Amino acid sequence: MLFSFRLVYLLAVVTAPYRLAPTWSVPLRPIAAEQPRPAKAAWQYESKSDQISGRVDKAILAATNVVQFPYPYAGGSRVSLILRNRNGRTNAYLTTSKGLFTSSFQGGRAQLRFDGARAVTYTLIAAENGSGSTVFFDDDQQLIRQIRSSKRLTMRVQCPGLSLDELHFATAGLHWKQ
Repeated sequence: MLFSFRLVYLLAVVTAPYRLAPTWSVPLRPIAAEQPRPAKAAWQYESKSDQISGRVDKAILAATNVVQFPYPYAGGSRVSLILRNRNGRTNAYLTTSKGLFTSSFQGGRAQLRFDGARAVTYTLIAAENGSGSTVFFDDDQQLIRQIRSSKRLTMRVQCPGLSLDELHFATAGLHWKQ
């Protein structure tokens, strides 16, 4: 019996460095379930000028929540709403920190609800440069008018094979002259 005790003790000492971490863990809160941050004016502005592109002005607003794109873009992504004026032409588009809206873009839509009003649907258009992380809105001017007169925006983006969680934006405080 003393021999079997020594054998068990010896095996425990020898195998201790190779043991795996405990199987218990603390449950993590999913990123997609993150609550939106309190609404505040969070617009950021950029203005650049060069000889080739001319002047480019942007107003950038990050969503107040994080969304999950499908594999391999796990870990949560930030989506930003950007208003851009380049050479007198204004565009409104979405871009993501990581993830693709779709690899072959056709038939994308976004449902937007401003300050709790009835939802409005916009068609989304693929970026001309083929970037899957950027999609443009079809009616820029109407969208900008709605953003200017609102405080909050809730958006749901739907593309073939992709349906994101709701995006929340605090739209109050936009200073856009274009």
